[in-house]
Amino acid sequence: MQKIFVSYSRRDFHAAEALTSVLTDAGFDTWLDVEQLRPGTDWEIAINGAIDRSDAVVLLASPDAMASRWVTEEWQRALRHGKPVHVALLRATELPPGLSRVHDLRGRFFQQARGLADVLNGRPAPQRRRFPISVQMVLLWLAFGYGTAAAGVGATLVWNIHEAYLDVHAGVSRAGLAFTLMNGVGVAALVYVMVRLHRRSASPTSLREGFFVIELCMVCCVIITLPSRGRPDPAWPYLFGAALAVLGMLLLRYSRNVHLAMPTGKGHDHLRLRVRGEPGRRRLRRFGPLWAAYEPKFAELKNALPGSSSYRIWCRPDDEPLAHLVSHACTAAGFVEDEVDPGWLFVIVTAGTSETVLRNATGIHGDRVVFVLATSLRLADDELRRRQWLDFREQNPEGLYEFLRMAITRQPARRGVVAPPMGVDTFRAPTPVTDYLLFGRVLLGFAAAPALGSLLAGEFRVALLLVTVALGAAVIWLMRGTAARSIDQVWWFGRTVLVLGLFVAWLFLAPALPFIPPINRVFLVVFVVTGLFFRKNAVLGLWLPQDEIKQQAAAVLPPVSGFSLPLMSLVFATGYFWAVGA
Repeated sequence: MQKIFVSYSRRDFHAAEALTSVLTDAGFDTWLDVEQLRPGTDWEIAINGAIDRSDAVVLLASPDAMASRWVTEEWQRALRHGKPVHVALLRATELPPGLSRVHDLRGRFFQQARGLADVLNGRPAPQRRRFPISVQMVLLWLAFGYGTAAAGVGATLVWNIHEAYLDVHAGVSRAGLAFTLMNGVGVAALVYVMVRLHRRSASPTSLREGFFVIELCMVCCVIITLPSRGRPDPAWPYLFGAALAVLGMLLLRYSRNVHLAMPTGKGHDHLRLRVRGEPGRRRLRRFGPLWAAYEPKFAELKNALPGSSSYRIWCRPDDEPLAHLVSHACTAAGFVEDEVDPGWLFVIVTAGTSETVLRNATGIHGDRVVFVLATSLRLADDELRRRQWLDFREQNPEGLYEFLRMAITRQPARRGVVAPPMGVDTFRAPTPVTDYLLFGRVLLGFAAAPALGSLLAGEFRVALLLVTVALGAAVIWLMRGTAARSIDQVWWFGRTVLVLGLFVAWLFLAPALPFIPPINRVFLVVFVVTGLFFRKNAVLGLWLPQDEIKQQAAAVLPPVSGFSLPLMSLVFATGYFWAVGA
């Protein structure tokens, strides 16, 4: 069995995982770092040893891979040791002169990957005409491009409606202006999503919301083009745009080739499992059911434990709830806690953990130290960066289970969903926390629309503007403190109550919709209360510290585009302004 080392940039992880699955199914002994590296080891030493033991290296070539220092060192080391390097081209890029065995995987990725496996087995690969992009991605771009153009044309259409009824029917004219604004905001949002898609930073959630925006704009345009007063505007272009948006959502849900174009750490788990040749089951997302599902698996490890193995956990006082999760899993797997001479030392690492502590732990316990990364952070020490970390930022039991299984059985993680390789300085958090932060953005977008609408309508509502600015500042203050874990639970409650009070004041100052009963304001209050407090247990119990606020200079905050923007709320809330002053 030939040993194949897979070299890739972490931005191309989904393609590397898919190619590894194809080569493994073809009978090769493939080496992919996330499957083979045990947390606590020096990954640079392990990778160099794997290259030296391999029979060939497959390099997934892309602009990111060619710009990576680590990828360059890997294929250069292979050439120095006389290993053949086969280039699997993912995207157009300039290749160095030393790389000559090029296999184009663009277009029909899986078909061309099987052809690469044939070449590695010594069989000639069938020659096929290659197109540099898959059919599924062409359809995805077509859906976005056509939807954006149709929304732009629809904006001019409803603007004409606004102009025609300006002096005749104020309600119809205001509705036409509202639809114009909705389409205009929708076009800007769609262009932004397409730019992120081109840069390969658009998540499936943001793409899905983009298609929902297209659907909303197309519905508005179809309503405007309904036969009335003999207007000749056809509705079929907008119906076609809505159909393309539905096709785009189906591609996001079911296409493996679209999944390969998603950023690392994004995408659907059932597609990852399909790529790896496993049943397309969905991964449990909620914290409670996910850990409950892994309880029997941790207990099964106890039967495979060859003898008594001990562990110890070190953490800051603020991180004790996270340490309890790790301790519970180790105990369930049959490990015994030992404070004197543990077989494994788990160090819970958060943004407040000192690098001196990490270096001292490594110097004393060596490879027996496992750094459990609980929050994203910035590291200046290259030696610490070279250690394989146990990624626990999403508080997912899968990575912890895989480590305990590898520590007991000494077998690498061949199948199943392994944690995607994400840099320690990339913001990641448990699903309840990210959902909570996303709700804050939705609340900001919804609250800003009436104030913006008042200004556009020429009505300067001082009280509404002041309360809206105060509400936005309070939401940002609360969300930033939550993301950075720089506030304790008492401060979190205080800021949340402040946000809720400002929202109630904003709700009474916001203009009313004449065709909607006032009882809907109560529904909005329930919606905001639910969004702020529904995830309270997860946010407080396993994320925010209980004690006094401590400075965490190394904390990593989510970027502006780190979560999907609330496109639907921004576009839909813009139409809310048409009733201002009606």
